[in-house]
Amino acid sequence: MSLALHENTVTHNRRLAMVAKYTHNAIVITDANGLVEWVNDGFTRLTGYTLEDVFGTKPGKILQGPDSSPVVIEKIRQALKAEQHFDVELINYRKDGMPYWVRIECVPLREPDNTLTGFMAIESDISGRKQYEDMLIQARKEAEAANDARVQFLNNISHELRTPMNAIIGLSTLLDDTHLNHEQQEYINDILVSSDRLLTLIENLFTFSNKELAETALIREPISVDEIINSLESKYSDKALKKGVQFICGLSEHTPPFIFGNRDLIYQVVDNLCDNALKFTKRGYVKVSIELTGTAFARVISVKVVDTGIGFEPDQLTNLFSPFNQEDKSLTRSFEGAGMGLFASQRIARQIGGDIELSSTKNIGTTAKFWWPVH
Repeated sequence: MSLALHENTVTHNRRLAMVAKYTHNAIVITDANGLVEWVNDGFTRLTGYTLEDVFGTKPGKILQGPDSSPVVIEKIRQALKAEQHFDVELINYRKDGMPYWVRIECVPLREPDNTLTGFMAIESDISGRKQYEDMLIQARKEAEAANDARVQFLNNISHELRTPMNAIIGLSTLLDDTHLNHEQQEYINDILVSSDRLLTLIENLFTFSNKELAETALIREPISVDEIINSLESKYSDKALKKGVQFICGLSEHTPPFIFGNRDLIYQVVDNLCDNALKFTKRGYVKVSIELTGTAFARVISVKVVDTGIGFEPDQLTNLFSPFNQEDKSLTRSFEGAGMGLFASQRIARQIGGDIELSSTKNIGTTAKFWWPVH
C-alpha cells in the first residue's frame, strides 16, 4: 500500500470514528454470535451503560425488560439467526431502570467473501414520538366516547319525544273532526302542520343518531307501491291544496306492484323529499313518480320528486346535504326546517346501496331522485 493511500485510509477511519462517537444515535457492533464488541458514546448517553458494562454480552439481556414486546423480541431473534437485516420498535430499559422507546435498525456485517463477522445496530430514541402517538390515541378515544354519548343522548331524546308528539297529533286529529268555528279550525290546522313537521324532525334526528342503521337497512320486505302512493296522497294532497299547489303521484308501466327494502326507511326518505318539495313550492305542482329502470342484470328502483319551487343555484346544492345547515340562512325563517331531512335521507339511501341525486334551476324548480338497487 502506498504511503498516500495509507494516510487516506487512516484519515477516513478517524473520521468514521468521530462520526460514530458524536452522532446522537446509539451504535452497537457485535460479533457473529451477537456479543457486544463496541458501542459509541451515543449508546452511553441513551442507556447509561458504558462499553465496559456491556462488552461481551448480548444487548437484549441487559436492555430488555418486563414491558419489552415478546413478539418483537422473537422477531429480532429470528432475524439474527437468519443473519438478516431487521428494523423494529421496542421498549428497552436504561441503567437506572427507566423505560424508553427505541427504534433499532440492525444490519449484518460481512467480509468480501460473504462470511458473517458480526452485526451493527443503530438505535434511535423515539420516546417523544410514542408519547405523542399515545396522546393522539387517548384524545381520539375521548372524542369517540364524547361522540357516543352525544349520539346516545340524541337517540334517547328522539325516543322520548315520539310518544307525546304522537299523542298531540292524535288528539288534534280527533279535535279536527269536531264542530269548530273558523278561528278554531285555523288553530288546529296550525297545530297539525307544526306537529307533523316536528315528528318528521324527530324521525330524522333518530336516523342521525341511530348507530344500528346499517343493520336496519339490510332488512328486506315486500312494500306495496300503492300503499306508498296512498300514504303520500293522504298526507300531502290537502296540504298542497291549501297552498294552491297540485300534488301528483304517478306510476309508469314498468313500475312493479311491490318493491323490496325496509318499509320505514324507504318511506322516511320519500316523505322527506316530498316534504322538502312542498315546503319550497308556492305555486305549480309537486309530482312523485316511482319506476323500475335498468337491465335485467342491474336494475334499480327510482323515486323522483319534481317540484316547481324556488330552485337552487348549482353551487348551492352541495350544502343542502349538510346536517343542521341550510344554504341560505334566510330559508330558516321563510321555510321552516333544521336542514336535517336531506342529510338523513342521503344517509339512509347510501346504507341500502343507493343514493339521492339533485338537479335544480333557480326560480324554476328542483328534481330529487332517490334510487336503490334491486337485488
